[in-house]
Amino acid sequence: MTKSAAASGIEEEHTQRDDVLTNVLELAEEAETARDEKTQEKEAKQRDDERADAMRDEAMTGMRGRNNNTIRSSS
Repeated sequence: MTKSAAASGIEEEHTQRDDVLTNVLELAEEAETARDEKTQEKEAKQRDDERADAMRDEAMTGMRGRNNNTIRSSS
């Protein structure tokens, strides 16, 4: 580093602390991303479960109608 760069404060000395802080920041960002992905997966599963429940309910309603019609037809 030249004397003028050192005098102006343009260039800072890179330390091990800088590396550690960078690593901590990266780990925090990765953890946040993983948490967001897990939340999205959980929400998607909940939507799928709700759709499956609705389809099952609809199918059961249809089956009840068929059973009632079958009973009425055979009487």
